[in-house]
Amino acid sequence: MNTQQNYLAWAQSSKKSGIGRALKRWVEKTYLSAICDALGERAGAPASVSLLEIGPGNGEFAHEAISFGFSYSAIERSPVLAQELRERGIDCIHSAFPGRVEELSGRQFDCIYLSHVLEHQDTRQEAVDFIAAVAELLAPGGICVINCPNVLSHGLLFWNSDYTHNFITTPLRVRNLLIDQGFDIVLERRMRFGFWSWLPRGIVAVCGSLVRPWMLAPVARLFIKGYPNDPRIFFRENFTVIARRS
Repeated sequence: MNTQQNYLAWAQSSKKSGIGRALKRWVEKTYLSAICDALGERAGAPASVSLLEIGPGNGEFAHEAISFGFSYSAIERSPVLAQELRERGIDCIHSAFPGRVEELSGRQFDCIYLSHVLEHQDTRQEAVDFIAAVAELLAPGGICVINCPNVLSHGLLFWNSDYTHNFITTPLRVRNLLIDQGFDIVLERRMRFGFWSWLPRGIVAVCGSLVRPWMLAPVARLFIKGYPNDPRIFFRENFTVIARRS
């Protein structure tokens, strides 16, 4: 296992508390609700909807998507995480992406889901190639759902919180990237601490600016035991872009 694979496994190793798991489930369900809205009538029969997640991590979204009834598959580059998901009965392929994935040969999906993956591309060209490869795996009219940290909110925490963050993600940059690859933008949303609406997002932003970092550590531990990161990122903004293949 190389150093980055060690880091990926370690970063996923912290355990969420009951409060943290409940918050995460709530957030994942809001993503699924947005996916259903974008899929329209097809979401009425979820078992017929094929969903591919690239970078499933420890499988939290996978669990919710399968519970919802979607036909779920995943690609995970960490052999440790991929094996753990397979042991839990999840259809997970161990492979780097983009690249030739034999198990996906000839397959297309109604939805491809990427949560905190795009920012790990090393260069702008790698991000372009990544989205181009996603487009090839989407069925006509299929949707791509991308969740990312907003660098305009995270600032230097974008790099400090994860040394594998390289491609700068902002809502405008991601929208433009998708448009350049022939996608139509369906939806853009911004989130802080699990909230989409502007008022609670604003309250969270103000609280995050007033409270000192050392005071946030106990808050982080309420949600994640042994939290390995800077707790200030809890109060920073993430965003979601949903785009449809033309």
